[in-house]
Formats: sequence, structure tokens, C-alpha cells
Amino acid sequence: MEVQAQDQKQKAIELNDKASQYRILLRETETNKSIYETLLQRAKEIEATLGAAVTNITLVDRSRVPLYPSSPKVVRNLLLGLILGLFCGIGLAFLLEYFDDTIKSPEELIERFHIPVLGLIPFDKECINKRRDMALKSYTDPRSPVAESIRTAITSIDLSAAEHPPKTLLVTSILPGAGKSSLSTNTALSYLSSGDNCLIIDVDLRKPSLHRVFDAERKGEGLSSVLSGISTLKEVIQKTDYKGLDYISSGPLPPNPAELVASNRMRELLKTVSEHYSHVILDAPPFQGFAEILVLANMVDGLILITVEGDTPRDGVKHFRRSVLNVNGKILGTIINKTGLQKGYGAYSKYSYYAYQYDYNYGESRNDG
Repeated sequence: MEVQAQDQKQKAIELNDKASQYRILLRETETNKSIYETLLQRAKEIEATLGAAVTNITLVDRSRVPLYPSSPKVVRNLLLGLILGLFCGIGLAFLLEYFDDTIKSPEELIERFHIPVLGLIPFDKECINKRRDMALKSYTDPRSPVAESIRTAITSIDLSAAEHPPKTLLVTSILPGAGKSSLSTNTALSYLSSGDNCLIIDVDLRKPSLHRVFDAERKGEGLSSVLSGISTLKEVIQKTDYKGLDYISSGPLPPNPAELVASNRMRELLKTVSEHYSHVILDAPPFQGFAEILVLANMVDGLILITVEGDTPRDGVKHFRRSVLNVNGKILGTIINKTGLQKGYGAYSKYSYYAYQYDYNYGESRNDG
């Protein structure tokens, strides 16, 4: 009996082990079945989606190898570039013209500012770096276009007041670099051809230049010496190498040029020399920035404004005309210098070129520069 009991216990234990293994296998079977059903459902969904997508595809045309590249479109880009470049160029030109506030033509001076044009002086390439040669052109080359133009301008000056031709002339410009000193000298030399005598005075007591034309000493006695009472008029008049033409230099540069020029001595000097010379020409400083022009405007018979196309500012001309007329000065007209000179050929210095300096005996002398 005990043996049988032991056998039954052993069988019971084995049966429990098999039951446990069965339950494990059953759970694995259920898990695998669940995974399979999930995968099967997902596969059906994917199949359904693919089927729907395929049904929406329509063959429009067969693909072909292109004959030309899709980009860049060279011809179109070239045409667009040409058109844009043309319009940009035109726009830039108009923009530059709009902001360029300089005199462009003789008609503008006549119609806009009511200033007569006395003459047009051509640009002389040969004298571009030779100011002295340009200043003496009327004498050294009387048949040159420059000399002919100067004579035409002189005729216009004389005709501007036919009954009483102007005797004392003041020559100025708006800015430095217009060639006023050269034209002053040429005008004086041209008067000599008719047998007249002429006196040219350097009234630029800030940055004189006529002494270089006549190879004269500037720091000796001159205009400033007479106006200061240091010298007499007779002592400062210099003979030149050109018969009939005399010259008064600026003299030492004073610290108060405007005050000297405004003195009664200046008015008396002009009255005296006009009695002894057929023509008196004053080579004055540029108008913009200094008062000497307005002081001298009503001491002379007339003013001549030297302008340069593409360089002389319109506002400067407008201010010049209004200021001179306000002091009862007489503007005879303008001479347009350097006609034919392309703008930008050379750089003209602005008024910083007229740096104030003096070497009068009131203070320490400075280099003329």
C-alpha cells in the first residue's frame, strides 16, 4: 500500500508540472494569436490604402528627355539684364542731373539769372598745367581761339554801355579755379592792341597770383602798402614787359583785407588811376566767402563774372547777382571759361584753397605757399 501511495504522489507531482507547462504554453499561444491578429489587421489596412492610392494615379504623358536645360534661361536673363541695365542707367543719369547744381549752358545764365553772356573762352589743352602761358595767350598767340574769344568779349563789354564804356572793371568768379586771373591778364593785354594803356591791380589780398604771371615780387610794396599809408601810389606801380601795361601787386598780405579795401584810400586810388589809364582791371578774389567783392562793387564801373560750365554752382550765381544789385553794383555780364572741358577732367579746388594767411608787418610772416 505504501508503495502504491508513493507512486500516486509521484504521478500527482508530474501531473502538476505538466499542468504548469500547459498553462505557460496556453498563454504563449494566446499571445501569439493576438499578435498575429494585430499584424493581419494592419496588413489589411495597408493593402486597402495602397489600393486607394493606385486608383487615383492617371498617366498624363510619357516622360521624354528634354532638349534644353530647364535653368538657367540664358536668353530671358540676358533680355531682362539689358532692360534693367538700360532703365537703371537712365535713372542714374537723371538722379545725377537732379543733384548737380551747376551751370550747364549760356542760355541758363541769360534766362534764369538775367546775366548777359559776354563771351565763351575755349578750353586750351596746351595750357592746362601752364597758367602763365594761358594768362599771356592774347599776347603770345594773338590768332589763337582764346585770343579771338577774348577780343569778342571785350567788344561785348564796350557795347554793354556804348555811350560810356566801362573804364574800371572788376573780374571775379564764384569759386577759385575758374581762371579769372588768366582772363584778367588776357583782357588787359587785348586792350593794348588798340593803343590804349592799361593798369591791372591784384586786389586779392588773401591768395594773390598775378605776381607769378609778371614774374614780380609780391612781398614788396603793393596795394596793401598804399591802403595802409606805408607807400605812395607812384611807388607801387610796376612796369611790365608789355608796353602800355602796368601792374600793382597785392603787396604783403594783411590780417584785415576787407577793411583795407573798404577804406577811402581805395576809392581815391581808383579815381586817380582811372584818370591816367584808359582801362583799369581789378583781379579780385572769388566771391563766395569774402566781402571784398561787395565793397568794391560800387567803386568800379562794372563787374565781370567768370563762370565754368559744370563747375560754377547755380546758388552761388544767384547769391552773387542778388548781393551785387543790393549794393548798387553793376554786373556787365559773364564770361564762360573753359568751354568744351569735360566735367571731371581736372579737379578744381574749393574755397579751402584760399586758406587765410598774412605776412604783413602786423604779425609774423608766413610762407606764401
